[in-house]
Amino acid sequence: VYHVNPPCHLPPEVPVEVANLALVAKTLRSAACPITIDLEDPGTSRNSGHIVHLGVPGSTWAINLQRTGFSLGPVASMLECTPVLCQDAKAVLRLLSGRLQIRPKKVFCLRTAFRLLGAPPGIDIPIHGARYSLKATLEQALSNVGLTRISELEMALIPLMVQIEQNGVPIDVNRLSHLIAKT
Repeated sequence: VYHVNPPCHLPPEVPVEVANLALVAKTLRSAACPITIDLEDPGTSRNSGHIVHLGVPGSTWAINLQRTGFSLGPVASMLECTPVLCQDAKAVLRLLSGRLQIRPKKVFCLRTAFRLLGAPPGIDIPIHGARYSLKATLEQALSNVGLTRISELEMALIPLMVQIEQNGVPIDVNRLSHLIAKT
């Protein structure tokens, strides 16, 4: 069992084997709320980066990707069609869209929200269950200072930026040469 300092009101994380991924997907589908997702904190395990932590209110799981053959099976489609809530969305999306070929469409990144509000880096962000109330608090704070639309744009750009980092940006070399010649 992998624990990441869960608050006492949360059930302990359940390690997930391949056979249980369908049950995890069913629970995620019935939760009707964003899915919290994070990676193993670097340095806390020799499997660092290979363990994905998922959660919805009342349930949390630790999925060792090495044991599942680097596949999330039926959970993958849930992550693509359900909003995800992350501490560090770029790190999570790099893993999901890279090796796992999963591309969540809607993301709320707690780190990005804190940054927009001017909070210093390195804030300790609670895991899973407490994140839902924190997300609501951050959304209200962003609204109070008139940053709701900026926040929505920033969150929408996170998956695109990860895609650009992984794939690059196509450049029309002829057009670029023409533009350079004009200057």
